[in-house]
Amino acid sequence: MPEKMPVPKTFKELSEMVSTGKYKFLIPKESIGGDLLLGSGIDYLVKLGEAIKKNDWKYSYTENIENLFVDTTAILIPTAGLKGTLWISSVYQRKSVR
Repeated sequence: MPEKMPVPKTFKELSEMVSTGKYKFLIPKESIGGDLLLGSGIDYLVKLGEAIKKNDWKYSYTENIENLFVDTTAILIPTAGLKGTLWISSVYQRKSVR
């Protein structure tokens, strides 16, 4: 049985995994998330923003979110889309990957 990939618990861990090619990180096409990452001034967030821009890792709100996931995909989801509140970034992992 293949070894399970560790799940990043922070954006710093996610950035490290993205930089090694073990994960990809999708953001909404309709958001300014990529610009915020690039302009954050925080090294690991800037690296995430650069990877997103370089690889065009974006999805549309009109897409079925379940179709976006493979075992090593993280996704930036506005909390408003999940709970009806102001948006906050979060890392989501499909249940079947755990």
